Amino acid sequence: MDLRERLDDWTDWDGAAFELGRVLGIFAQPVTFPQVKRVFWTDSPLGNALHEMLLQLVAAGVLERRDEPDDEQFRWSGHGLVGGFHGSDAGAAARGPASVVAAVRAAAAARVAGTE
Repeated sequence: MDLRERLDDWTDWDGAAFELGRVLGIFAQPVTFPQVKRVFWTDSPLGNALHEMLLQLVAAGVLERRDEPDDEQFRWSGHGLVGGFHGSDAGAAARGPASVVAAVRAAAAARVAGTE
């Protein structure tokens, strides 16, 4: 299942970040949200990086964001996406999230190494 399917409806930010982590391979399939919720509910580098990546995907037009009713939520946009990227400047859409992917990978490596 890809991110488009996982975020086909409005999802609270922590659930969306968890699903993004799954798609990136940070959270293996047997891992459940309750097992890793502290990553999202505390000030952790990994949780912060995944949240920032969600925001970058909003800026790139891939996701939509809203503050409803009590929490920040995300869902797949799909509006105006051409060839996987928003608008005609695929390079601009790719540059922003790429730096966040690097931050997510670095945070994940730190977490595995126990230096989080």
